[in-house]
Amino acid sequence: MTTEPQASTARALARDTDAGLIAGVCAGVGRRFGLSPVVARVIVVVVSVATGVGIPLYLAGWLLLPTASGTPSIAARLRGRPGAWQVAGGLGCLTLAALLAARDAGLWWNDAITWPIVLAVSGAALVWRQTASRPAAPTPAP
Repeated sequence: MTTEPQASTARALARDTDAGLIAGVCAGVGRRFGLSPVVARVIVVVVSVATGVGIPLYLAGWLLLPTASGTPSIAARLRGRPGAWQVAGGLGCLTLAALLAARDAGLWWNDAITWPIVLAVSGAALVWRQTASRPAAPTPAP
């Protein structure tokens, strides 16, 4: 008696951006495990309130999971662009140094505004680096 391996009907774990509210993580997890996306969202909220781990897990899913349509994860796309993290980190450090120097010179900045500005500049540099290094689309010849 021979047994043939059955084809796996389980779907791969991926973000479902079509059914998602924010990034599709809960919709993708629900689809993978046969749950309603609402149930997955409730679980994330309960885990977030009870332990504080839900939001970091959601963010990790958003960064690490590919989309159901086949788009690579955000982390994979960032790895494909050498220098993006270095540019963002460098601009963040330069901004931090400038703001701390201004604070020591007696200007109005304090730590409550310094860190959000540093994070905003670092994020803007990361976005800029991601969009600036893309090749231009070829123009059709007339």
